Amino acid sequence: MTSRPGRSRLRTSLKCNSNVPNSPDAQRALGGARFDGAIVHPGGHEKRIPADSVDDAFVTQVTEFMRKMTSDVSARRVPSLPECRWCDLTKRDCLDRMD
Repeated sequence: MTSRPGRSRLRTSLKCNSNVPNSPDAQRALGGARFDGAIVHPGGHEKRIPADSVDDAFVTQVTEFMRKMTSDVSARRVPSLPECRWCDLTKRDCLDRMD
């Protein structure tokens, strides 16, 4: 259960669905089973997420994200005041820290 509707919950379900093999061989091995998802909110509100919601655009986004996360090149830092308040690093440790 999640607290309220939101895109991050939809994307989480799509990520899970994208891990299910989708090739014709895999579908035959799975007996043609479909793995639809759902987000269930308090109070019983349910949003169904069909297996075919994982489209090429979503796969491209996930692939690009994984490429960035596993790159040898560090991502550009973009700190914000609210984020820095929760961080344990000091200004001496992080020149980008905002106080």
